[in-house]
Amino acid sequence: MDKLVPIVNKLQNVLSSFISSETLSLPHIAVVGAQSVGKTSLLESLVGLSFMPKGEDIVTRTPIIIQLTNSKSDDCYCTLTYCDYDNNRVEKHIDDFSILNEILIDVTEEITGGNKCIKETPIIIEIHKNDVLDLTLIDLPGLTKVPVGNQPQNVEEQIVNLVNKYIKNPNCIILAVSSANIDLANSDSLKMARNVDPKHERTIGVITKCDMVEKPEIWKKMISGSLYPLKKGFVAVVCRSQKDVEDNITIEMSIKKEEEYFSQCIDFSNQMECIMECGIKNLAKKLNNILIEHIKNTVPFLKPKIDSLKSIEEERLLELGEPMDNMNRSEYLAVLVNYITKFSQQYQDIIDGKVFYKDRVDELKGGARIHYIFNDWYIKSLNDFSPLEMLTDEEIRIAIRNSSGPRGALFVPESAFETLIKKLINCLKEPSLRCADQVYEELLKIVDNCRIADMERFTNLKSAINEQVKILLKDCLQPTKEMIKNLMLIELSYINTSHPDFLNEHFMKNVYDKDNDYIDELDTVVHPKNNHKMLQRPKREFQETCGSNMNYSTIHHNNTYKEEMKMWKPKEDMKSYRNKEGTKITNINNNRENVFVLPVIPEKIIPEYSSSSKEIIEIDLIKSLINNYFNIVRKHIADAVPKAIMHFMVNTSRKTMQKVLISNLHNGELFNLFNECSSIKVKRNNCKKNLESLNQAIKMLAEIRNQEV
Repeated sequence: MDKLVPIVNKLQNVLSSFISSETLSLPHIAVVGAQSVGKTSLLESLVGLSFMPKGEDIVTRTPIIIQLTNSKSDDCYCTLTYCDYDNNRVEKHIDDFSILNEILIDVTEEITGGNKCIKETPIIIEIHKNDVLDLTLIDLPGLTKVPVGNQPQNVEEQIVNLVNKYIKNPNCIILAVSSANIDLANSDSLKMARNVDPKHERTIGVITKCDMVEKPEIWKKMISGSLYPLKKGFVAVVCRSQKDVEDNITIEMSIKKEEEYFSQCIDFSNQMECIMECGIKNLAKKLNNILIEHIKNTVPFLKPKIDSLKSIEEERLLELGEPMDNMNRSEYLAVLVNYITKFSQQYQDIIDGKVFYKDRVDELKGGARIHYIFNDWYIKSLNDFSPLEMLTDEEIRIAIRNSSGPRGALFVPESAFETLIKKLINCLKEPSLRCADQVYEELLKIVDNCRIADMERFTNLKSAINEQVKILLKDCLQPTKEMIKNLMLIELSYINTSHPDFLNEHFMKNVYDKDNDYIDELDTVVHPKNNHKMLQRPKREFQETCGSNMNYSTIHHNNTYKEEMKMWKPKEDMKSYRNKEGTKITNINNNRENVFVLPVIPEKIIPEYSSSSKEIIEIDLIKSLINNYFNIVRKHIADAVPKAIMHFMVNTSRKTMQKVLISNLHNGELFNLFNECSSIKVKRNNCKKNLESLNQAIKMLAEIRNQEV
């Protein structure tokens, strides 16, 4: 059991180079206190050496991990380990403790870069002496309120964050240092400890400067726990003051002086419990016992964490791979073919849904996104498209008239139907081409998501493969779009009115029912004067003297009515008329009646009057024909476009990728493709060191278990 703390100290030294306190925390004791409570003197008394930097400014600006190891020999020495400003590990062996103070000051300046800010990089001091108990103490910067001198304005925040980082860990024993001449209610250290340890289970209180109060009853009441109870209790100490240092009083003399003070203040007849809670020696024993017990309770949980860290490092080393220096061309070519094969296979696996994603399991990935584009995006958009919303009754009526020529038609002209349906079929072209673009973009994402573990280190190779694959996909996109355009041209080239699903029995029945409903509606209209049923013809303008002449209106290029055509009515004199250009046209014979002037022909002509009953039936029939035939085309396009995209782009890229990559990359400078950046080499070396440290840590944990046995 005596070797538990030294083994844990070695464990901490082994793991401190790359493991943060949040990832893996070993049992330790953190010393917390304000700047003026005598924290430095307390640590020196526990160590038995005067080695800590002192001063009015913030001297401790980094965590100082003090590892005390009881040595059987009379030789005293220490080892100082830290990471410099550039994160390089430095280790110094010191035999002369008199220079340790100066070295600590220099190392602190080196870590912080010469400024007064607070750094999280720890300094580890491993001290071997024959008059100390095995302990591990972490000295944290003293709590302060107001920045002085050239200290940063947020120095208080920096210190609080650093202290919290250590004491919030459940494996940390908090040594809260308070001064006897300050009320415990105002203790900064107890306040911070309470925030992370509200049940007071891992906090030890230390009352310093007991000789500075008028009555010993003040500090006696404090350590009794009546004012502020702690499960691990309080310890009262008297350390060297600044005057003692100036008077050259050594730490040994100070400890004797402390023993004399407590022997005078405590009545041994009825205050034996109180004497056990006083003095540096009792504090050291208490801390040693608590730390050993804490180690015994904590170590069983360290093994799984270290095993997990080892697995992570092994996986990371596998990703970094082995160095590929001094290889010949055939060896490089073999490795290239191997990587291309793995990349091509992973590309196919992602499309086929054979790759498991550890992150973001709440969203579609890979080939599932392509399926979504086809069925939930493209086809759904086609089905939501209503063809008749693209046409107005007026456009249909004009198409029918334009197809009839100067004579009109007894039946609905087929050319009008073809003109209108081709316009609507063309509406399917852009969404179909956009669908191909969206699948192309998804394939690019799949390429970016392809990760070959040990290929990531070769940035040139990865860039070359990605570039060639993107060129391949671009080459596949062009014929895919050509095929989609051809599908549209095929539909436009031949309007198959003989299609079995076009004029089927169900469609003809619907048309017949609509016509009968319209006739029945007209039959129900009664003339108001004659009081007999008649077919009410749709509203239209005609002149009694001119037969059934129709009104027209002129539409200019801005699509607004410019002028209504004017007609001369019976019993009216038409004195003058202004034509389209504004020129006044005078009646040839003002004395003649029933004569009118024909206006200038407008540039664009559309019928102004309402549709006749015949035209209404024709429009309704055209709508039904358009809707029925468009559904046939839509169904075919919705089925053919995804198939074209899969064949010409998705499947073609899958089948030809490996061949294209080998063909385009094997003739280049293979050495450049496999050139590692310097950071990869550094990461590989660090990873190997980390694995070595973790293996050592596992052996040390086995030693601890043997100690317990």
